Amino acid sequence: MAFTASFTAPPKSLLKAMAAKLSALAASAEAAFALAIEREARLDRVARLEALSDADLAAQGLARGDIVAHVFRDRFCY
Repeated sequence: MAFTASFTAPPKSLLKAMAAKLSALAASAEAAFALAIEREARLDRVARLEALSDADLAAQGLARGDIVAHVFRDRFCY
């Protein structure tokens, strides 16, 4: 004996479907923009740290080779 169930979603109006698609598009564009801003801020931080002298980096507890790992430490497992 087999049991089957079927589900039919209520039909949406064309306007509601278009609004949902536009809303999803706007949300993904917003997320992409936020990621771009965050990436730019991190790259600026890397550039500022690379501009420091080795003595200044040592005073902050950093070596020149550890700058990228330090800036992206919450994103990657270094």
